[in-house]
Amino acid sequence: MLPFMAFTFWIYHNLNGFNLEGISLGLAVAAFLLILCLTILHELIHGITWGLFAKKHFHSIDFGIIWSSFSPYCTCSEPLKKWKYLLGIAMPTLILGDGAAVAAVITNQLLLSPVKKSHKLWRLF
Repeated sequence: MLPFMAFTFWIYHNLNGFNLEGISLGLAVAAFLLILCLTILHELIHGITWGLFAKKHFHSIDFGIIWSSFSPYCTCSEPLKKWKYLLGIAMPTLILGDGAAVAAVITNQLLLSPVKKSHKLWRLF
């Protein structure tokens, strides 16, 4: 997740610039809490999807954190068919990613969409 966040920051910085003076401690704490909540929600979406397909349902789902790398995880202790496993992998993107895109279109707020500034993308490379 950290490399993706760094890459996203790099794209944002190159398109919009970045001024650290506008960031307060409260905003930094709020951003950290938002990332933490979305990470938990991301793992829950994996677990809910796999739990629906597992024979023992949610008794087969385990959540945890690998403390050495501070990496949360969700596992299913029983084998799933390939398409069920892949659907569980894809669901956080479908719900959080595509859900955010739909919300952006409905509310006419393209804050997370690169479309608004796509004419500036040539400056990145």
